[in-house]
Amino acid sequence: MNALHIKACSVTVDVATSNAALKLFRLNRDIVRNFVGIHPQFANGNNSSRFDEIVLQNHEFIDGIGEIGLDPTYCDLRKEYSEQIKVFEHMLDIATELHKPVSIHSRGSLDEILDILSTYDYLKACLHWFDGTEKQLERSMELGLYVSYGPSVVYSKRKRKLLKLTDSGRLLTETDGPVKYHACFEHVTALPTSMLASIVYTISQERKISFRESSVQICCNSIDFFGS
Repeated sequence: MNALHIKACSVTVDVATSNAALKLFRLNRDIVRNFVGIHPQFANGNNSSRFDEIVLQNHEFIDGIGEIGLDPTYCDLRKEYSEQIKVFEHMLDIATELHKPVSIHSRGSLDEILDILSTYDYLKACLHWFDGTEKQLERSMELGLYVSYGPSVVYSKRKRKLLKLTDSGRLLTETDGPVKYHACFEHVTALPTSMLASIVYTISQERKISFRESSVQICCNSIDFFGS
């Protein structure tokens, strides 16, 4: 990462991974931005009060809140989805109180998430791995949200179209690794940060600017989002 001049953002999904990340990145935050949060997959039955204690005791070592959000695919009952909403709003309240940016998971729930975010002021939020419609993207831009694109933008025509419609000042990149992709990355587990070079190159091609111009823009956006 140092050789590639890359800084990363690490996210957590529950109390256990938040504790682990705080130990792992406590002394490496010049390289890794440390986000902690409760993912919608683990919203039911997770100890929110214990998470609050972790944040209170370690807030100076926390750079953001995430990965948080909503996802109906993890719910069997409406009651479980209501619990997701409750936990998500609680995570947003923490971020607002601490003036921290947030990373949001929005699969199958983007309209509801946009409605919730519209009720918050002065909240920096990124819809990670954006996969909404053009209309949802337009509303996201109106709300001043950031959106991030990963390796799928290299091979997906739909993602490239969304990329063209994204405000240049609201664009971020990611790997979402470790995770497996389709098409040209089939059977490859994406973790190396070097994959970002292909994403930035694709962005430069679609926007008809140089690789360097694309890199500088994303760097500036990242500084604005992370606040450092």
